[in-house]
Amino acid sequence: MPPQYRGKTFGELEEGMEFWSPGRTITETDNVMTLAISGDYNPVHSNKEYAQNNEVFGQRSPPGYLGIMIMFGFVDRLGITEGVGRAILNLEWDWRGPVLIGNTIHARIFVEELKDGGDDDEGIVTYGVEMYDQDEDLVQEGSFTILVDK
Repeated sequence: MPPQYRGKTFGELEEGMEFWSPGRTITETDNVMTLAISGDYNPVHSNKEYAQNNEVFGQRSPPGYLGIMIMFGFVDRLGITEGVGRAILNLEWDWRGPVLIGNTIHARIFVEELKDGGDDDEGIVTYGVEMYDQDEDLVQEGSFTILVDK
């Protein structure tokens, strides 16, 4: 029996369709692992004394791209592209506010645009993303375009 996937094929999607992720709290471990993987040991991310005295948020802030990684984790947890996603074609991202250690974030992910992929078995989907913190402040937003099965 072939595996059963939760992913939404091109034909199952409609522009405006939306998905809400569960919340996820940013931890010290998230910050440390992001720094270790990226090698980005900028003192605003890695030096408590520096960040308290010199950084705009008054504390260390994880790299902004941690939000992008967590967003793709939300997409995976929701199963939106599971088993149907073929390739990410584009990513656009804007940072609107801080995501700090201890913040809890969640995302609204919605179908922005559907385009024929030019092949009988694939389509192109652009998903919009709005990421909010525990106070419902918009902290990051953007979009990603992905090639999916029809």
